[in-house]
Amino acid sequence: GGGGGGGSGGGELKVWNLQSGHCFRSLASGYGVCCAFVPGDKYIVVGTKQGQLQLVDVAAAEMVGNFDAHEGSVWALAMRPDGKGFVTAGADKEVKFWEYGAEKTESGATQLTLSVAKAVTMEDDVLAVSFSPDGKFLALALLDTTVKVFQAETMKFFLSLYGHRLPVLCLDISTDSTLLVTGSADKNVKVWGLDFGDCHKSMFAHQDNVMAVKFVPRTHYFFSGGKDKIIKMWDADKFVQITTIRAHYSEVWCMAISKSGDLLVSGSHDRSVRVWNRTEEHVYIEEERQKELDLLLEAPENTSGPALDGGAVGGEESAPVAKETKESQDACDRIMEALDRCAQHPDEGSSALQNAILLDMTPDAFFRHTLRKVRSNQLEPALMQLPFDYVTALLTRLESAGKGGADAELMARAALVVVRLHHSRLSTTASALPLLRSLRASTKRALQERCDQAGYNLAALRAIRRRLNDDELTIPSVP
Repeated sequence: GGGGGGGSGGGELKVWNLQSGHCFRSLASGYGVCCAFVPGDKYIVVGTKQGQLQLVDVAAAEMVGNFDAHEGSVWALAMRPDGKGFVTAGADKEVKFWEYGAEKTESGATQLTLSVAKAVTMEDDVLAVSFSPDGKFLALALLDTTVKVFQAETMKFFLSLYGHRLPVLCLDISTDSTLLVTGSADKNVKVWGLDFGDCHKSMFAHQDNVMAVKFVPRTHYFFSGGKDKIIKMWDADKFVQITTIRAHYSEVWCMAISKSGDLLVSGSHDRSVRVWNRTEEHVYIEEERQKELDLLLEAPENTSGPALDGGAVGGEESAPVAKETKESQDACDRIMEALDRCAQHPDEGSSALQNAILLDMTPDAFFRHTLRKVRSNQLEPALMQLPFDYVTALLTRLESAGKGGADAELMARAALVVVRLHHSRLSTTASALPLLRSLRASTKRALQERCDQAGYNLAALRAIRRRLNDDELTIPSVP
């Protein structure tokens, strides 16, 4: 259809025209938690935080029914695939099946009404609910972190899905009713098979709670949205991330997708609803991964737009907590000592003293040598203990030492760790921004050279293998 409905915490329901982008209906309602169009798009059902169901006539822009549905919040609402009703789930542990009816108004007009056909009590609060498109199954996400699948008509138990460490906040089922995807407060999405209930894959998806998941109709692609302000697209068959949409300036709370799969709508805590159109442009996964790396390196330059990695944007600095050990402290001391030595002897010289201090190496080679001696699992903890006074000197040395392409991966890793830890202070340091741009360019160039070199070597090895295979085919057998 041409409209979209949404409930808001401000006690207002707005209905939008997707073609024009204009709001053509707005009326007072309860604190909306979930909503859906009734088949035919003439009515909208809104589930509220107060436990009520509100029925809204779109054309008349008025509320025509207010029903007591649950004793707690109505957390989820799902339409039946056959269009004969819907199901609601709430904080009172109940799942209720609703049917449509008709009644006469005082003026004699016929009006839609709702009635409860069946109610089932679960073991815990129900946070999300979804019908399989073929109408056979009903999936429920419970507060106890499990997902239970029932036969929709009889509510006979079918499957129980275990695996998430924290409650599942959202779920969806593919059009062919073979796959179920779940998103959880543990920041993971899991892909399940609906035949045996086996977990096909668990993927770390977002830096914060996963709030919404939606399959693209007639495909096994799906979108996930999280509190980290990001929307991601995934392939549920190959278990890879396809692309990232840096969508909003605050948490992404909900998503909806059109029946054709051409439009994606996202709603956010930043008080905006955004509509995304599918284009004919091809997406290449390797290019998307490269973009992610570029964005991480550019993070200090972008502090006013949507978050790049879920971290703090402006304001106080936030960093992961690392356990300080003697080994990591010793590694930090060696890095600082190397930076001091390189600063004291910046030029290549032939004096015996300088040769002894830098072990007969150039300053850049000596610094790379020192960094290589730090164990891989101690590099990040060591850099986390580095005082900010040394950060600019470290980035300058990384930019200088990485120009020749030597140890490109090690230089890039150290740079990313430091930028992530100190991006808030670096972004407010005027002298750091040109350095970061130069470091980004040199690191990107060095990594690209390594990628090209690896590709060339791989192609050569394949050619050698083909030649060996051909030689084996031509060697005559010895009697």
